[in-house]
Amino acid sequence: MLGDIRGALILVADTLRDPTAVAGRIVARPASRGTLWSALALVVVLSVLLVWVTQGPMAIVLPEGTIDVSPFTYALILGGILVTMIFAVNFTGRMVGGTGGFGATIALVAWLEAVAMVVRLMITLVSYLSLPVAEILSILGLIALLRCLLAFVNVLHGFASMWKAFGVLVLAFFGMGLGLTILLALIGVGAGGAMP
Repeated sequence: MLGDIRGALILVADTLRDPTAVAGRIVARPASRGTLWSALALVVVLSVLLVWVTQGPMAIVLPEGTIDVSPFTYALILGGILVTMIFAVNFTGRMVGGTGGFGATIALVAWLEAVAMVVRLMITLVSYLSLPVAEILSILGLIALLRCLLAFVNVLHGFASMWKAFGVLVLAFFGMGLGLTILLALIGVGAGGAMP
């Protein structure tokens, strides 16, 4: 158990240091769709638990203001964002000549969220000691995660240019914005920012 945790933390550190190499390792180790979706679901649950334990009541920020949501609703939103990202990154990349498989996309998005979860945990722990340092780490963490995402997309679709991967992400984020809007409407977050 401790060995597995230590191995996972080492892989997180490797990802932040050399995301291209780790992405290549993940893509080269195929798994069944069922296993990959289960891994994604587990990461979502762990992320929600982390937020609940470290921050207490959960909330989402909308243009109309901030509203409180239940852990279940928060999990639906986070899961919806990740699933939308999977479809958007895979479809957009293939649309411009990428070769990324759908299973590999699930694996990379799930692992990216796992890395983000560890980064958030470290920032939270640092915030108990120094808020200014935690704020600086938040900015650096965001930059590091965006770098990882860019490298993941580049490896996933076999692009020879990070700029092409960047273009895919721009298009994918537009699609994710539309998908998230539909998701929020389906779970009942209306224009007034209230839950039913």
